[in-house]
Amino acid sequence: MKKRAAVILTLLMVFVLCACASPANAGSAVETEAPKDETVPAADLAGEYDITVWVPETITDLTFRQIDDFNAINADGILFHATVQPMEETAAARRLTADPKTEVDLFCFTQERLDSLTKAGALDSPDEADSEAVIAANDADAVDAASAEGRLYAYPLTADNGFLLYYDKAVIPEEDLSSLGKLLEDCKAAGKRFAMESESNPSYIASWFFGTGCVSEWETDSNGAFLSLKDTFASPQGLIAARGLKELLSSKSFVNSSDVGALNSGCAAVISTVDGYSAAADILGENLGTAELPSFEVDGEEYHLGSFSGFRMLGVRPQEDSRRAAALHRLAQYLSDEQGQLERFYEVSWGPSNLAALANETVGSHPAIAAVMAQKDHAVPRGRIHRAWWTIAGALGAGIKSARDEDGLQQALDNYGEAASSILRLDADALLLIGDWNDWDNRDDAETYYFVDNGDGTASLTIEVPEDRMSGRIVTPGELGTDRGYAQVTEGDEFLRRPGKKDSDNNLVFAAAGSYTLTIDTETGDIVIAANSSEAK
Repeated sequence: MKKRAAVILTLLMVFVLCACASPANAGSAVETEAPKDETVPAADLAGEYDITVWVPETITDLTFRQIDDFNAINADGILFHATVQPMEETAAARRLTADPKTEVDLFCFTQERLDSLTKAGALDSPDEADSEAVIAANDADAVDAASAEGRLYAYPLTADNGFLLYYDKAVIPEEDLSSLGKLLEDCKAAGKRFAMESESNPSYIASWFFGTGCVSEWETDSNGAFLSLKDTFASPQGLIAARGLKELLSSKSFVNSSDVGALNSGCAAVISTVDGYSAAADILGENLGTAELPSFEVDGEEYHLGSFSGFRMLGVRPQEDSRRAAALHRLAQYLSDEQGQLERFYEVSWGPSNLAALANETVGSHPAIAAVMAQKDHAVPRGRIHRAWWTIAGALGAGIKSARDEDGLQQALDNYGEAASSILRLDADALLLIGDWNDWDNRDDAETYYFVDNGDGTASLTIEVPEDRMSGRIVTPGELGTDRGYAQVTEGDEFLRRPGKKDSDNNLVFAAAGSYTLTIDTETGDIVIAANSSEAK
């Protein structure tokens, strides 16, 4: 431990922000036979284990080094031969949910995936003693996010996923930070603008409604299927939120963006995430300021903007061998403890969930993390949300923007409310888009991309098509039929890459990554594709 403590003390003197590459070292999982039936004494854990670990690409190299450190200092005689692979959290959770026996031992995921992972039996819960230690050591909200039905299922890693305000201190005085109205006035006076992605991004749109006390909460059954939605966006309090948002969207000082790069292109303030801190610091240097989100005013009343909050965590996949499982939990404890979280903070700026790490003076003084923690009282932990909701909530911003009066705002809310309530009525006639972007998942659950009924015989959805993952098709839940594809495209086929010979799968294969809106005639099956981004065009 002295060796590792010395490493941490050294790290405390240096603040480093960097991205790391994946190591070349390799290993493979091994089969073992002992049944997992009781706690294994530490003395029985000695031995060598081949393991596979999935973590985000930015921490692959760091995680490999941390496992090496564990090998060097653990007193149990455990030696891990680790393959550390880059795997984005959502993809990791999706693969384990689909196949809990996937050959991975430890993996990172985010809190909204906990429910589906536990229902799939893809998480091995820490034993009682370890759970008590983790609960005592971590932020209460992070512990709640890692728990289900009163039981801890994973090891919290971060508590920093949320929104904050980045601003130019040369333009905006500290005393104006709590008021959105004053921020806009300061920006206008300096010939600058204010940026917040509130036209189509449901995460930011929800901030306004959370600010006035609205809720949007899903309930699922023991199999993870959605049972009910408690949503009050289309309410009198929702109308207050819509009025506040409409005022911002109508302001000439407003820019619809969450990219901190806007600070370099005419904006003096941007609402974004912790991940943007390094870029913002490069742009503004000593003039960079950070703060919790401001309040907006409607009819003389102040409402503090809310936000979603999120947490990263580390999961242990269930093992057939109790000895191997116990050894993996030792490693998970090590990777998620105070020192492990501090190492990630110093190397890639992940904000800790560990209370001792949060109390560290350097962590507490980190501008972005301090701002997110200040926003915490106004944040709503993001749970499992039906995929269709994101499309419907995203359209709410456009409806509010186009409204000409209060009746128009109410109509936008009513349209949202009706569409949201219809989500639970989706049946075999529903249309969804599956493809490379969601691992061809055709189930009627949160992993699908639903078309929303336009009320005129057509249905639409907007999707971000990623690089090198550009093939998909339109189906109904549970179906993989090939009757809705490029052969039905009547407009926008220039955005598709047609194969040299007829595609037997009739897939929609996009020629370039980007944002696209697909509209399908629900009677004829005709498809219209429109490109929304410069990349697609």
